[in-house]
Amino acid sequence: MAEISEAETPGEPEISSYAISIERFNTRLRVLRTSTPRMMGVVLNAMKAQLARMNHLITTYVPDNGEQDSLRVLGDKASVYFELDRELEDSKITIEQLPLSALVSLVSEFDFLVGALITAMLRDKPAMLNSSEKRFTLAELVNLGNLESARNFMIEKEVESVLRTSHVDQFAWLEAKLGISLRTNLLLYGKFVEITERRNLLVHTNSIASTQYIANCKKHSDFEDSKVKPGDKLETNISYFRSACDVLQEIGNKLAQVIWRKMRPHETDQYEEALVGVTFNLIVQKRYRCAQSILEFFVIDRKNDWADEEHKMLCKINLSQCYKWQNESDKCRQIIADIAPSMLASRWQLALYVLKDDFEAASRHMAAVNSANEIRKADYREWPIFQEFRRSDAFKKTFHTIYGQAFDDYVAEHTAVQDALRTVTARPAIEDKDPKQAPT
Repeated sequence: MAEISEAETPGEPEISSYAISIERFNTRLRVLRTSTPRMMGVVLNAMKAQLARMNHLITTYVPDNGEQDSLRVLGDKASVYFELDRELEDSKITIEQLPLSALVSLVSEFDFLVGALITAMLRDKPAMLNSSEKRFTLAELVNLGNLESARNFMIEKEVESVLRTSHVDQFAWLEAKLGISLRTNLLLYGKFVEITERRNLLVHTNSIASTQYIANCKKHSDFEDSKVKPGDKLETNISYFRSACDVLQEIGNKLAQVIWRKMRPHETDQYEEALVGVTFNLIVQKRYRCAQSILEFFVIDRKNDWADEEHKMLCKINLSQCYKWQNESDKCRQIIADIAPSMLASRWQLALYVLKDDFEAASRHMAAVNSANEIRKADYREWPIFQEFRRSDAFKKTFHTIYGQAFDDYVAEHTAVQDALRTVTARPAIEDKDPKQAPT
């Protein structure tokens, strides 16, 4: 088959396919990370109710006379006991299963991201397919109809082929195609390998450790000190799942950003804005360590790989507040030490004063920010960088002067609206009724 020529430099799309893939990945991981413990909480509450009903059944119908055969004493109520016992068993299994299912979904979302990244790569540079061993029969070419369809078919098959390999091999494939190292100084790579290998155990062996699992983990991580032996059953609880979320979110975002920058260096605004958005959202979720690790990679390790100075300053400010909320004050001050307020727009000057705990200067600067319409009233309530500042007397006084309303009253109004919305959404659905029975 003739070689496919290198595609011309693609025109800059309105929204990059890389940006879409990154946004989807982070949204899905956020939902998984928040909904899984929430669902566990719902099941736990159900278990409490089931236990209360069982306790009521026993205390009401079983006399306290030393009778051991409770089921015999229960008589015709024994069927109720068995039903409650089954419900409790179902709830217990559900509690155990939710983190396992969530972990499988988590790795699946990572796989989806990798597949989307590879697809984008091959569409950007079809010449990467030249080394592919895929071949077409004449019948297949006739059915495909044209070269474009053939290329899309090859891309699809190549992506499927790569995704069938191990995650270690996927990294090797990407490194070979991109001509760069993706695992150098990737500190969480060993944990990443263990997570993906554990996913295989969940799916194929019901969490029973295998020789292959242990060998792969030892080869790529600090698994040497583990006491896990073949045949041991691994525990995957909600704590492990949350940690796995952080690992895959950090590696997924680093991987996507590096590939994006390599393949489309002309999309600087988009990939830098995406980095700002992803890390800010992690900070809003109070996942400071995950945001910190991603930001350190680009702000410190790749400090010269920036096109827009303001984007770089914003990421430094976000990294600084990651340190601040983890009580690493020295690092917080150090990362912004070389940023002069005059380098930034008014709202970011305000952020800088707040990070330096200069609340008096920040309060004085609020008027300038308001005059320039660079910040919304709601931003003082929503932005995590203001979480300490908005409790200060200096802030509350200035807020009242600018907006003619006490900040605490403004927050109370917002809370009341949120509570009202929750009440509306919590109402049970109206049941369909026979029109003949509907009240007149």
